[in-house]
Amino acid sequence: MSFLRNLFVGRLSRKHFAIGFLSMLVSVGVIISVVLASIPRPIDLQGFTVFLIIFIIAIWLFGVSLFARRFHDLNKSGWWGLLYLIPSINLIALFFLLFSPSKNDNNRFGQLPSGDTPLLKIIFGLAKN
Repeated sequence: MSFLRNLFVGRLSRKHFAIGFLSMLVSVGVIISVVLASIPRPIDLQGFTVFLIIFIIAIWLFGVSLFARRFHDLNKSGWWGLLYLIPSINLIALFFLLFSPSKNDNNRFGQLPSGDTPLLKIIFGLAKN
């Protein structure tokens, strides 16, 4: 359960946010392509529906996590990360987060992860602040 908690703790710089978001988009595309290519015909709707629900929840969780930690970097509440779940508004929030400069000083959410922290640890919330 601490993994889920760590997903929403800390800060993401603009660069790490962009890389994390692009990684998520590419991963979604690859996973969907592989799954659709490997589904037997005729399709087992019950099994596919269960997979789809789990997959969508995981993507939502990861997306909200990225948004929340980027808002933390701007010294805003992580609850703003829920904007990720609202169609059209999420695009406005995405561009805002991509183009707003990081706060270089410490804020109530901690300091930016050091430059030597592995990128995947930062993206998945495993880096300790």
